[in-house]
Amino acid sequence: MARFDGDSPPAQIDGSGALPADGEFDGTGEWIPLAHNDRSFVDGMTAEEVYVFTRLAGDAVGATRMDRPEDVERTRGAGASTWR
Repeated sequence: MARFDGDSPPAQIDGSGALPADGEFDGTGEWIPLAHNDRSFVDGMTAEEVYVFTRLAGDAVGATRMDRPEDVERTRGAGASTWR
């Protein structure tokens, strides 16, 4: 997991996926280890729980959320609308 930071104005980070006015991503990030083999680095979770509930483990360590609005795409298939 990772936690992303940056110095772009907050008003320009609106979840649309658009770049800031200067046209560049100028943020920084930090890799956050969650587990290695049978050792968990997440307080209150075993390594097995981290591997099964990775999103919850990321939330527990303050990682940038994976389910951001700009990651959602609408698809049509087999006569039904689905979100992926």
